[in-house]
Amino acid sequence: MKRFSILFILFILFIVGFSVSTKAHDKKAPSDTSGLSIEQHLDLTMTNAERLSVVTVTFAPNYTEPSHTHPGDEVIYVVKGEGRLWLDGKAFLLKAGDLHHVKSGSVKAIENISSTTPLVVIAYLALEAGKPTLTLTTPGDDQ
Repeated sequence: MKRFSILFILFILFIVGFSVSTKAHDKKAPSDTSGLSIEQHLDLTMTNAERLSVVTVTFAPNYTEPSHTHPGDEVIYVVKGEGRLWLDGKAFLLKAGDLHHVKSGSVKAIENISSTTPLVVIAYLALEAGKPTLTLTTPGDDQ
């Protein structure tokens, strides 16, 4: 029931377009961020154990983020562009208007497959307070 409540809150925030600028709890990011731009919209502690973070992520043409996991569920909305979502070793096509759910602990990477257009996504993350936003993985962790 708690997971349903979090996903429902994420959905409502998505529909309403709620966007509040606040400071991030932690600034850990993938090691290669040369093709990545992240804009934090919301980072809210909901209870002693849960955090909600909303970010816009822009991927430069031909950029693939390093594989990583999050300590909570994530909902990804594709605003602009085309790409590929690598999720636990499987590839899914991304295009504007798509919405994807990523389960907690899934190994994930997003790849911009365009050589000319940035890929823009909004990520809604339900996280555990006190844990890092992401953990980088090594090749083979998604098998």
